[in-house]
Amino acid sequence: MVEGDGALKDIKIHKGFWGSFVIMRNELIDHLKRLDGKNKKIWITGHSLGGAMSILSAAYLEGFGFPIQNVYTYASPRAIGGKKFMNKVDELLPNKIQRFEYFLDPIAMLWTPPYKNNGKRNWYESAEKGNYKLHLDTKERYISTNPTEFNRVPFFDKRSKEDVRLHRQRYNAFMTDSKMKVHFHNSQWYVKAAYAQLTEEEKKRLPSVDDSYPFLYYGASFGK
Repeated sequence: MVEGDGALKDIKIHKGFWGSFVIMRNELIDHLKRLDGKNKKIWITGHSLGGAMSILSAAYLEGFGFPIQNVYTYASPRAIGGKKFMNKVDELLPNKIQRFEYFLDPIAMLWTPPYKNNGKRNWYESAEKGNYKLHLDTKERYISTNPTEFNRVPFFDKRSKEDVRLHRQRYNAFMTDSKMKVHFHNSQWYVKAAYAQLTEEEKKRLPSVDDSYPFLYYGASFGK
């Protein structure tokens, strides 16, 4: 981890994400100045590395005087900064960060101490099981000391198999589910999941999702 600067001065941040942000920081600020950005409402979004960059950029720009309205991340890594970073970002962007995760996307599940999460976590159920149902403002994944927390105990457990499956895939912080595949990180799943939330009237104003390119799923057996 390295120390940031500006609004993030003296705060430890993941070295790779901060380095990526610094590469484009000056160009970004200059571009927003040319657009009179301090007198406009700004929304920021990104997928994967772009999600981490969105959170970093939004906090930095807010501290620089640009009015950030909201940040929407898709498949953002959880390892951006520690508790001090989390507190500072929450101070700069209170209730303005929405994180979206698709099913068992392994990148959105990766985490190690001392990293902390920012914003509200929103989770998409799988296309296969739940038709992309969106669970809003859901709690973070966690590790349980209860050996039966994420598995059904025959004869004694009153929960249905489906309830246990949903609970495990939505909350379990261990990357052990047999359905977890790298291709769940692909942005196409997020496009389809977001599209599924639209009303029929909203869908009429947008092009449909194009699934005709097999490489979008790189090996997935159910690119429906």
